[in-house]
Amino acid sequence: MRTALVTGGSRGIGAATATRLARDGFDVIITYVSKPEAAAAVVDAIVAAGGSARAVALDSGDPLAVTAFFAEHLKGSDLHVLVNNAGITRDGCSCG
Repeated sequence: MRTALVTGGSRGIGAATATRLARDGFDVIITYVSKPEAAAAVVDAIVAAGGSARAVALDSGDPLAVTAFFAEHLKGSDLHVLVNNAGITRDGCSCG
């Protein structure tokens, strides 16, 4: 099965992208830094719609964590799509 990785996939644009990729037949891995319940809700919605998804905690800003993530979660996978959606704001916004 083709695999898609969506960083920051637990909310907003990332969640919508993950949902669309799952609908298009990808096994979707979404990553998140906080709010595991939001990530679980996205996975649950994808699975309920007949798709395949899982959520993994990952700080994309930590190079060692990213290396470990790829070694553990993508070894042997056929990664077709990477959506680097994760981001941070430093404007004082307490959004989401």
